[in-house]
Amino acid sequence: MAAENTTTPTADPKTDDAGGEEAANIHDEKPVLYVNVFLEDVSEAVKEGVAEKLAEKNLPPPLKERLTKRLCHLAADMVKAEKIVEKMAPKMCEEMPIKMKAKGITVVAEEVYRGGPFFVLMLQVQHVDAALMVEAQQEMEKEQPKESWTTKASRGGLNMVGLTVTDPIQSGYLPSFVQSKMQPEMGPMMQAELAEKKLKASCEVLGEDKEARFFFAMVSRVRAEEEAKVAEKKKSFPLPLAGGPFGKKSQCRMSAASCCLYDSTNERTF
Repeated sequence: MAAENTTTPTADPKTDDAGGEEAANIHDEKPVLYVNVFLEDVSEAVKEGVAEKLAEKNLPPPLKERLTKRLCHLAADMVKAEKIVEKMAPKMCEEMPIKMKAKGITVVAEEVYRGGPFFVLMLQVQHVDAALMVEAQQEMEKEQPKESWTTKASRGGLNMVGLTVTDPIQSGYLPSFVQSKMQPEMGPMMQAELAEKKLKASCEVLGEDKEARFFFAMVSRVRAEEEAKVAEKKKSFPLPLAGGPFGKKSQCRMSAASCCLYDSTNERTF
């Protein structure tokens, strides 16, 4: 998939348990998943962050309440999803391998696209420590009785290959098996986690066969929304009426000045 506004991978090199080899790069010969994240609304998260900061200030309660309302409203208008994405995408690339490693799954995550409120990560499972994965999930399920997708995947994989688990299986068969089970479960899970942080987002995890159609549809959507914002902002620079006190030449100058001001304050995504 062609990438626009791409960034270099941010995850630190990891050691593959199978043979001590670095697993910091995507293996071209193995399948990958694409994690598509679109931030629809970040205003509540921004308001919550501002409110938490002001709560720490030693101010009279009435003043703090009025100030919180005003600053929350102002911050929600100023901080756009694009700014959140700038930090979120690289952070996910760093944190995802660490979180999955604790569950016995070695993954590589690379950011392959970022545009406006939309970004895409490429994900590949490269090694599975079956025993560690089952153990980690059993600990989690003591608090949450519902069996998770990782436990189902590990148990299903072990049942199919038998109880003897060797390095070739953990680096060959099981990664592909676990990755296939991750695809339908991972998107809703990420979406729920972001919702807990007051971020309204849509998350789709797709294989290579379906990514292209989804990706280009999302890019078209983002561009259309960006163009609508451009048109709306242009309306905020009204020109003098014909026959007004400025004359036609002044109107042309005013139009040019308005366009220059608009271009200097609006950061285009594409």
